[in-house]
Amino acid sequence: MSGHGDKDRERELISICKAKQGEYRLAGHPKTSWATTYGAEFVAAAAELYDLYSKGGSVIPRHSMSRAFMAAGIRSCRGSDMTVQRVDYLIKAYIHPLRRKNRKGG
Repeated sequence: MSGHGDKDRERELISICKAKQGEYRLAGHPKTSWATTYGAEFVAAAAELYDLYSKGGSVIPRHSMSRAFMAAGIRSCRGSDMTVQRVDYLIKAYIHPLRRKNRKGG
């Protein structure tokens, strides 16, 4: 990452992800359902963090995200370690669709 401001923002985003981590179920899904997902605030913060790592010169931003999430104790929506594979899924299944939605203005 390039500057001091980027490091401060990284800490803020990690803090948001930490606070908003964990299981989130869409309305209508019972607590016993395995239909867990990531909350909107977690995804938005993770997307900005991904951008921060991408623009900051990280060769493989998903590796940087995985390391940061694991160091902070941030878990997946099903309570697993945020390995590179889980971060890759987060990017493909949540961050990229969010970007497409935002580009369409919705």
